[in-house]
Amino acid sequence: MLSPAEVEALNDMSDELVNLYRVVQHHLEVFVRQFKWALTSRPVFRWLQDTRPETLTDIQRAARFYYLQQNCFGGHVEGRSSGRQRPRRVD
Repeated sequence: MLSPAEVEALNDMSDELVNLYRVVQHHLEVFVRQFKWALTSRPVFRWLQDTRPETLTDIQRAARFYYLQQNCFGGHVEGRSSGRQRPRRVD
C-alpha cells in the first residue's frame, strides 16, 4: 500500500467545485446535515439557481452547488459547459 502524499493539489476552473471539495474534506458532517430535510422540487431548484453564491457561507455554497449538480437536467447547471463550443448542425 502506498503511503499518503505529503502534499495534495486541487486545481479546477470552477471555484464552486474547489469549495465543495474543501468543505467535504474539512466539514463533512455539517455538509451532510444541510440535506437532512432538503426537498427536491422545481421551486427550490430555481431559488437556489437565483441565489448568488457570494451571499452564502462556504458550507451553504457547497450544498447549493451539490444540490444543483444532482438535480439539474443532464448534469449541467445553466451557464456551465465543458469542451469546445460546436455550431449547431440543424437550425
